[in-house]
Amino acid sequence: MTAALSAGRGAEIAPGALAEALGRGDYEVLRLTAPRFDGAALAAALERVRRRYPLRPKNAEPSYLGICLQTCGDTEDPLYGLLNWRIGRFARPAVEPTVVAGDFAAVFEALAPCAVLSRGRLLELHPGHAMPFHTDGPGSRRLHIAIVTSPACRIEFERGGAYHLPADGSCFLVNTERPHRATNASAAPRTHLVFQARSHAAARDARATPKLRATITRDAGGPLDLAALRPWLDTLEAPHAAPALSRATAMAADGTALSHVREFATLDDLGDFLRGGAIERLRTRLAQQGYRLETEIV
Repeated sequence: MTAALSAGRGAEIAPGALAEALGRGDYEVLRLTAPRFDGAALAAALERVRRRYPLRPKNAEPSYLGICLQTCGDTEDPLYGLLNWRIGRFARPAVEPTVVAGDFAAVFEALAPCAVLSRGRLLELHPGHAMPFHTDGPGSRRLHIAIVTSPACRIEFERGGAYHLPADGSCFLVNTERPHRATNASAAPRTHLVFQARSHAAARDARATPKLRATITRDAGGPLDLAALRPWLDTLEAPHAAPALSRATAMAADGTALSHVREFATLDDLGDFLRGGAIERLRTRLAQQGYRLETEIV
């Protein structure tokens, strides 16, 4: 049954409470009471983007498409290179606007006082597509603005509710730390504007001491064995020219994701580490054992 998003169920928050909500995880989906956007204007902006640039497959899925509104300075393909988050040699957060970001300037302007936005994308789910349940990593929060949708399009949580996010100009905060998926059981594509979001305080802390989060899950899903994975994490602990300030490894509450966070003194130190290729070597080794590795700068 699709969960209702009503104030009576405590599912709405004021924009001033967003920073606090970004730091906690006792919810699945929250609707911001403001700002509200002009749905017709968002749809028109989407069509302007479509006329100039095609949406391309995400995760090699022909029924899951996207285009980036924000990118990294080191990205050779800013519109599509970061549809799938693979840090590789990229050593900068995905905050720089692409050529299509201006079509959604009103969204950036309205949300900028509330949160720091990164990795903004238009994501389109075609009819019949159902993602596998997955987590975007500890602490992950996404802001969704539905542009084209129908009641048969939902965000579902593996151990919780199923939510339809209406295209009424609302902005929704989704706790993507919890195992979730998006589904489209309608007869038409569903398109959302999606951002990774952090509070301004968290973003200031990240810039002062950048961190690299590596999240490991099973390709087939299910709980992980931390002891078995420890040897593989040696790749992230190996001595190199970029000194880390601290390290931390944590398992998600349900045991399905392992997060290893390494903190660096400067972005240059983090860049040196990434250029050394340790992440790509670890990704290859884990893939051979049936694991998936995703990384992001936090």
